[in-house]
Amino acid sequence: MKQTFTLAFALLLTFMVHAQIPKLKEVQNVQQSEVIIGLTGNLELDKNLEEMVKKFWTICPISDILPLKEARKKAKENDNLYVIHFGSLHSMSPKRYVGNNYYFKDISTGYFIGLTTGAKKPLMRSYIPIFDNEFTEEVLSHGVTYMQELFTLMLDNEVGALKTLKIIKDNSTELKDKVLYIPDWWMDSKLTEADITKRYKGKYEIVSHYEWSSAILNKTPGIAYSIIIPVPMGGKYVYQHHICDAETSEIYGITQPKGAAIQLNGLNMSKANKGYVSKKNLDQYNDVLNGK
Repeated sequence: MKQTFTLAFALLLTFMVHAQIPKLKEVQNVQQSEVIIGLTGNLELDKNLEEMVKKFWTICPISDILPLKEARKKAKENDNLYVIHFGSLHSMSPKRYVGNNYYFKDISTGYFIGLTTGAKKPLMRSYIPIFDNEFTEEVLSHGVTYMQELFTLMLDNEVGALKTLKIIKDNSTELKDKVLYIPDWWMDSKLTEADITKRYKGKYEIVSHYEWSSAILNKTPGIAYSIIIPVPMGGKYVYQHHICDAETSEIYGITQPKGAAIQLNGLNMSKANKGYVSKKNLDQYNDVLNGK
């Protein structure tokens, strides 16, 4: 029982506190409102963000596209206006002293698609990875669709964020009917095909970035995809693995290291806390496949 509580607490800690998922009442208000796309000033990032929000955001109308500062100001003046935007968050560990007079902190930075009423602190952060200092279209789209799917689950079932975890788990066996795309660059180089088939019993393909990205952006039927999300915590990262349907954005699984514990020196994680797919992660993928 104690172990079960610890694992559940670790997942909820990351799922709730760091994502900052709003209450059902707020999500219902979002559905009855409009959003402004808030721009960062980075032309390439703003172009991709605008395209992905226009393509994938359907929960309420998009009313405007403005610089982020201006968008926030406008949203603050109207209870039925929200801003969807790109953002970042820095996480620091407690002070670590070196000798008597000097100390340092571990610092980690996470990037996300956020939704805000105009306040600097978002109602929700939907974290995304970064590739070679670029925020690619499929990564931005995941940030948008993951947030929207959680909101949709809350609205359709009239439940708070916590209860969506059970709904996701109940629906996870639908993964058996899909081919899971796992990007080749995220695979542990030590894994063999025999290792993968031994641990993951569903249909899968190890694919290139182009194949993975195309499936997400083109909403390819019959395909699910894995994406690794670095969530900043205690100056380090908790690596969540999201497994989602490429066509519908349905979430089949949210996995992360078991036995996470915050210590004075930062974050102590299990060996499954890797920024790539290891044997332990494949075991977790198989648990999702079997509704565990």
